[in-house]
Amino acid sequence: MLGTATLVAKETLVVSGAIGIEPHYQTANVLREAYGRIGISLKFKYSPTARSLWLANEGFVDGEIHRAEGMGQKYQNLVMVPAPVNCSDVNAITKGLKFAVDGWESLRPYRIGIRRGSYLSVINTKGMNVLGLSKPIQLIQMLNSERIDVVVASISQFELKNILKQLQENEKPIQNIQILTPPLLRIPVFHYLHKKNSKLVPRLTKVLQEMEKEGLIRKLLQE
Repeated sequence: MLGTATLVAKETLVVSGAIGIEPHYQTANVLREAYGRIGISLKFKYSPTARSLWLANEGFVDGEIHRAEGMGQKYQNLVMVPAPVNCSDVNAITKGLKFAVDGWESLRPYRIGIRRGSYLSVINTKGMNVLGLSKPIQLIQMLNSERIDVVVASISQFELKNILKQLQENEKPIQNIQILTPPLLRIPVFHYLHKKNSKLVPRLTKVLQEMEKEGLIRKLLQE
């Protein structure tokens, strides 16, 4: 086993995450190990993106798996653990359309689909022609039917391949859907706790820094 947690868990916390988002499931491996090292076990509650944040901010769960830095400005009950637990590529996905990806402004001429509740996508496409949907597969369906021109989402090549496989079973043939390069944004992401659990921040920060030095975070993310 990769993990080195040896403490017997005396407490269980519930952490929310976005359903269907591959990096959230990867980061869950990291958090399970980190919390185990301080004697806490974790349960995960997966919900649509916006609801996941709402549950964490309102204190119905104990924290959020990961989000971008600065999320606490909008969700003021959330406290960031200042040690990265993963990184996230925000990609532009198109059907046949190719253009030079050069920051968010390069999207302005197009009809854009984003995940509802995705804070970074919402603020960076403000004033553009935007449609928000809850699930990645819905966005790709809209793209395939040419009702939007570009999907902006943290969807990896692996996730896109799985989505297209699902759609092929029920949709007309899908062709020319691609992730453009470079990514719109590559950002470190951080674990957040509800303020009622803020006392855990220093301990988790130390543990995550130790795991990073050990190379364990990278290994766990690859599982």
